[in-house]
Amino acid sequence: MSPEQCRCEIATALSDQYALGLVFYELLTGRPAIESSTTIGYFHCHQFYCPPPPSDVAPSLCASAWDPVVMRMLEKDPAKRYPDMEQVRMALAALEEPHLSVGSVSTTPTAKPPDSIAEPRTEQAITRAETRSSCARVGILGQRNPLARAEEKGELPSSIEVVQRFEQPSDLPHGSIPDLTWILGTDMMNHGRDVERWHRHGIPKETTLVCVDMRLTKQAASSRLFDTPNQLVGPFPVDGQLIAGALRWVSWQRGGGIECLFPGAALQVVQVRSSSDKVACIDALLDAAHEEHVRSRTLRQLAEICDEMALNALFHAPVDHTGTPRNSHLDRSSTITLGQVEAATLSWAFLENYIAISIVDPFGSLDPDTVYQKTMGGSFPTLSNDQKKGAGMGFQIMSQAASCLFVAVCPGNWCEVLALVPRQAGRHSTKNRSLCILKNVGLTTVKLGDRLRYSKVQHHGTIRISLVGEINESSDLAPIFVHDHALRLDLAEVARINSIGIRNWVDSVTARPPGATIVLERCSPAVVKTVGMVPRMMESVTVASFLAPYHCPTCETEDHLLVSPREIDGIEPLPCPCRRCGALMDFDEDPETFFAFLLDLDTP
Repeated sequence: MSPEQCRCEIATALSDQYALGLVFYELLTGRPAIESSTTIGYFHCHQFYCPPPPSDVAPSLCASAWDPVVMRMLEKDPAKRYPDMEQVRMALAALEEPHLSVGSVSTTPTAKPPDSIAEPRTEQAITRAETRSSCARVGILGQRNPLARAEEKGELPSSIEVVQRFEQPSDLPHGSIPDLTWILGTDMMNHGRDVERWHRHGIPKETTLVCVDMRLTKQAASSRLFDTPNQLVGPFPVDGQLIAGALRWVSWQRGGGIECLFPGAALQVVQVRSSSDKVACIDALLDAAHEEHVRSRTLRQLAEICDEMALNALFHAPVDHTGTPRNSHLDRSSTITLGQVEAATLSWAFLENYIAISIVDPFGSLDPDTVYQKTMGGSFPTLSNDQKKGAGMGFQIMSQAASCLFVAVCPGNWCEVLALVPRQAGRHSTKNRSLCILKNVGLTTVKLGDRLRYSKVQHHGTIRISLVGEINESSDLAPIFVHDHALRLDLAEVARINSIGIRNWVDSVTARPPGATIVLERCSPAVVKTVGMVPRMMESVTVASFLAPYHCPTCETEDHLLVSPREIDGIEPLPCPCRRCGALMDFDEDPETFFAFLLDLDTP
């Protein structure tokens, strides 16, 4: 079933092309492009999950020349597929090498994927060469080698190739060695000093994973730990598989997830938008676990983790455009329904040694430092009444149930929490648990003019850019629109666009690479009013959401409501209660003028 059919749209010849692409994919790889254990999971995956290129899944069976043909047939947007089957035939005819014939590819199912975080085969559209170079070459810093145990036992993951060792900063050559991801083994007491010494000698923080011996952290957590963006805290020496998984996130500078850490795993994916979704997700996970003959103790751990992940996505993750929490003050028994663009994605997979559970929210509001203090600080602290509604207790529960937690955050863009639960429940000591914290994953900030800057992050094959400031005559927008990936622009912090800024925008959008898609998110009122006057700004652009301004006449509070174009009926504003006094707020613009941009709008 094609993505458009999953959205209850009419099937066309392009839908048949998508189905043929699924057939090609399975012929070339020996496995389906989309897998799920439930009907809802299939619907969700067909709409949102992008399978890896065939040559990444089965490099021994499929040549990379097949990738662009098959992946174009499997585009989620029908307009991005081949215009007709004649174009498909011509693309296939261009594959002239004899070994590229479909009939020559074995359709024997591939062996069960290894239960290892170490294998670097990606679930995103990255070439195998990029995959190998992104995590294979590693340098060890310091006298304490976090990979010592794995090396002694011959269990060093194949994705790690140790090519340099330096015990002292003075041993480093002038400048850092290119194309290396660094591992710094240190203990809590000397952490800040060691990191500072190495960085002064040319080792960049962004590509350094600091491995901290958890057994030396019983005292109060030192603020020095938070000076570096990437930390793996656990028993020393650290499990080589966990290091391999963390290095992939560090070196790729993009999102990870179960499908990235465990390539080839059968993944169940669902959305969490409401309290009822939370209950349904727990039930679905436990039903699947029963079919896998999981023990009762592990079932309880899975339920605890899934429950806390969903609660965090509903109550703690959502923030407004200023970063202020929206739902954390509510009682946990309250009924909450998030907008379509705000939904979290929950996924799980049953592996040979682990059960992996992951949740991704689109807010990126989680504070990694708080996670560390709550999960690695020992026993549960006594909570005051105003602390009982915080996210700390939930992460403590998750850390007690899981052997390892991965927390990857791109502030203001997305956050992913991944828990690994041992498949065979045994005497799981909290002394052996691990926590991996990756801050600012994939986030880079670039200045585009005197009064405009942007932050860029790449996650799961999509580039997301947040613009901050004013778009005017000094703004150079070309670096934004040169990407040939799917592009999502967050415009919540755009304060103003003048006439020259409008011209710069139109020229840049027109010059973008063919086939590149642009989706606008959280458009500020200034952007909305401008495009209402200049419809040309919306040509070949899709609007996913915008901020509608409101004013409370009772307490004089000003606020914005995040709205999807699909939620607006004509020019009628949505009702918005005041978060301060509860009174119904007034829409703070002329509806006819403000919603004029919706008349000729493409919506996702």
